[in-house]
Amino acid sequence: MATLEQIAEQLQAMQAQLLALQAERDQDTRERENPPPQNPPPPRDHLPRVSPPSALKLDVEDKVETWKLWKQQWGNYVTLSELDKFDNKVQLAMFESCLGPTALRVYNQLPIYEEGITLKNILPAMEYALVGEQNETYERYRFNMRSQQQGEIIENFITDLRYLAKTCGFCDCLQDSLIRDRIVMGVLDKDTQKQLLAMKDLTLKLCIDTCQAAEATAKRVQNIHSATGEVHGVNKTWKGKKTSSFSSSCTSSHKPKQRAAHASRECNFCDKVHEMKKSECPVCGKKCAKCGNFNHFASKCPGKQRK
Repeated sequence: MATLEQIAEQLQAMQAQLLALQAERDQDTRERENPPPQNPPPPRDHLPRVSPPSALKLDVEDKVETWKLWKQQWGNYVTLSELDKFDNKVQLAMFESCLGPTALRVYNQLPIYEEGITLKNILPAMEYALVGEQNETYERYRFNMRSQQQGEIIENFITDLRYLAKTCGFCDCLQDSLIRDRIVMGVLDKDTQKQLLAMKDLTLKLCIDTCQAAEATAKRVQNIHSATGEVHGVNKTWKGKKTSSFSSSCTSSHKPKQRAAHASRECNFCDKVHEMKKSECPVCGKKCAKCGNFNHFASKCPGKQRK
């Protein structure tokens, strides 16, 4: 039987174990609430293999449009290559190498900002140097004069309208309705235009869906007519060939066969059935007992009795 001293030692051991478990729980709680700081990712030492935009060409008729497209390509390149994660010097070096000789001369004439040259301030400066101040009236004129061209699919027409609307200064609440109106006024197919004008609650989405459906239907009808014309041409050619061969075959095999000249049948002179040959007729050379004429019997005599 355990003594009091042994029981006291066991209680102390159990208490020590409970304190150790409580300390572990407190440590886990502190680590969850205050996680240790993670080491930052190491700097990138190379660019992903993404092709940069080609050199900016300024010897073109529409410099504004050329710059806008190049700027869009440059933005896509920065996103795909994660160029913004690199040092500013690397970013500027890549930008300068993509400009090309002609645009690089314009770049070298830009003023140096107090905060230094960065991509954030160099792009607006380049745009001002190449394009100048944006003429909102002219941009809206281009938008309102845009119509669907002959042979242009409706998708390309709508895409270009959206692109032109970006530089027109339209507010967000009116932009969709203005694009919708331009589609209605500029769509090439007049039947589609009438259909759009007849709709009361016409939204941009409904307008686009209607134009696309009308274009797809017109294309299907054209394909059907084209295929039908080919079938008619083949049928016409085949019909001519078939008629000539059929008519010739009809004359030879499909027409009722004419009776042969010497086929056996009832004789008109002797009242017997035999081949229609003179040598086969029994009355040949014999005299009729009724009329006295030759070559027929009295039963087939066509004349009167001789007196």
